[in-house]
Amino acid sequence: MLDQLRTRLRRRDIHAPGSTRWGDPRADLLTPVPGLTSVRRCATPWPSKPEPATAIGQLSATLDAAWRRTATGYVANPDLRIEHRKGRDEIVLTPVADETYPPLSRARLNWVAHNYLRSATHAAANARLVDYHTPLPLAQAWGGGEMASADPRHTA
Repeated sequence: MLDQLRTRLRRRDIHAPGSTRWGDPRADLLTPVPGLTSVRRCATPWPSKPEPATAIGQLSATLDAAWRRTATGYVANPDLRIEHRKGRDEIVLTPVADETYPPLSRARLNWVAHNYLRSATHAAANARLVDYHTPLPLAQAWGGGEMASADPRHTA
């Protein structure tokens, strides 16, 4: 029983109330900040049965517009730069930590990195996303999910 308790605490399946290390990791998630636009309000509503070609076109246009906005503001932003490291270009963003704003304090960012940015949490999140999207009509129209768009066997 103690072995199972230890395992489940480490997996964050169960929580110790009031504990910093073993408490519920969701308890310290950021609360909504009044005045910020919510994703729900700014997201483009999807038609009830989107056609794959139409959806891809809309997403492509949105992505292209975002890239163009980023490219336009990139030169004037001293906190965003591209550095060549180990033979490849990497985006470097410097002003993330802000000790005057608790959600962006170094301690908070470290806590989030240690509790959420792990291969186990990525795998679990990915599995939930796949499980949610697989039965959706749009996902079914695009295929059963057995092949990635980068797969050489994939034909467009």
